[in-house]
Amino acid sequence: WLICVSTIFYLRYKSVMSKKPIYFKSEEFRMMVMLTGVVLLIALVYLLIEGDDTPINIIFNTISATTTASFAASDYSVYPIFIVALLFIATIVGGSAGSAAGGLKVSRFLIITKNAYNEINKLLHPNAVYDVKVDGSSVDDRYISITMVMLFAFIVTMISGTAVFLLFGLPFDVSVLTSISSLTCYGASIGPYGPFGSFAELTEGAKLFMCILMWIGRVEIMSAFILFTPGYWREFRLSMRNMRRKPVRNWR
Repeated sequence: WLICVSTIFYLRYKSVMSKKPIYFKSEEFRMMVMLTGVVLLIALVYLLIEGDDTPINIIFNTISATTTASFAASDYSVYPIFIVALLFIATIVGGSAGSAAGGLKVSRFLIITKNAYNEINKLLHPNAVYDVKVDGSSVDDRYISITMVMLFAFIVTMISGTAVFLLFGLPFDVSVLTSISSLTCYGASIGPYGPFGSFAELTEGAKLFMCILMWIGRVEIMSAFILFTPGYWREFRLSMRNMRRKPVRNWR
C-alpha cells in the first residue's frame, strides 16, 4: 500500500523494468519509510499500553494517514489527542513527490530538513560552504527557495482555513484538523466529521470552502495561487489574443 500509493511512479516503473527492488536506493523513499515507521511505532506503543485499539487497526489507520488514503479500520477520533495530532502531522508530510498521495511531499521535507541543518552549521562556521544534496545530486538554490515558500504558503493557508471554519461555527480542534484534511486531500476530520461520520450537516458555504482548499492542496498550492496574480491573467489574455489572430497569407 505504501509503495502503490505514496511512491513516485517513476521509481515503480524503474523497479519493474530493471526487475530489481531498487526502492531503497531512493533517499526520499527511505525517509518516507522511516517517518512512517516512527509514527507507527509511537502509535502502537502508546495505544497498546492504553488498550484503545487492536494492533492491526492501528497499523491500518497509521499507514492510511501517511499515504492520505482516507481509509480507516476504526474510529481514530477516540484516540488520545496526541496520537490524533501525530496522524494528521503525517498527512501534512504525505508521500513521495509525483505520487498519488497528498500533503507537502517527503522530498520537500527532506530538502527543508537538510537546508535547516546547513543553516545551523553556517552559524557555527560562517566561512564554510554547505550544499543540499538528495541522492548524491546537489539541489538548486532556486528550488530550495521555492520549497521554503511552499511550506510558508501551506502554513498560512492552513491557519486561514482554520479561521474560516471557526467562523462557520466549528470547534477549534475540528477546524484545525478539517483545514489540514482538506489541504492534504485526506478527506476526514474528527468527531462527527471523522472516518465514520459525514460532512453532510455542514453549511453549503463550508462545503464549498472545503472544495477550494482541496483544490489548492491537490494542485500544489503555488500553482493555485498563481491564478490570483494579475500578471497571470495579463499573460493569459495576451496568449488568447495571439491565438485568435489569423495567419497572414502571402498571395504573391
